Amino acid sequence: MNVPAQIGNYRIERELGRGASSEVWQARHVYLDDYQVAIKVLMNHDRETIQRFKREAAIATRLHHPNIVRLYDYGQVSPFFYAVMELIEGESLQKELHERGHFDLPEACTIFSQMASALDYAHNLGVIHRDVSPANILIEKSSKRVLLTDFGIARDAGQPITVANAIMGTRGYHSPEHAQSAARVTHLSDIFSLGVVLYQM
Repeated sequence: MNVPAQIGNYRIERELGRGASSEVWQARHVYLDDYQVAIKVLMNHDRETIQRFKREAAIATRLHHPNIVRLYDYGQVSPFFYAVMELIEGESLQKELHERGHFDLPEACTIFSQMASALDYAHNLGVIHRDVSPANILIEKSSKRVLLTDFGIARDAGQPITVANAIMGTRGYHSPEHAQSAARVTHLSDIFSLGVVLYQM
């Protein structure tokens, strides 16, 4: 099933990436030619995936931090649900690590401190990311600003867990309690995952 050529006021231009259930596209405003965004389009339309996508949008709209990718809008162009997000011109930390192998200590600490700031902010709002990994960390090319993205399996600590025994996230970055079940994950699990990222850098 193909993504439509236009979503809302945005004309789809090129694919930026894809995951298990969604695709991310660069798009341009049809009236404001210089205004570009990233649009995440849900490709899987089963009920649980749609509910998770809605939860992601509801969580992301609360987060206003310079090191977290901003969510601007959310909607549906049948049958697709979509989220309009800040466009980051850069690469993922995963790709940078693949190309470079490792970072020198000062650069790694700069990335780490920006991610720690983003997580501290989210945790103070009761939001647990649950998938802190290089694939979900973006580095802006021009400014070297580092941003946390993809709150697709994030959890609001005030909400009940829907699937207690599920293990979600990226293998290799789970905390010991995360590897047992989703019910055990706390903000400390995110901190553990960030420590793994620092070690890898």
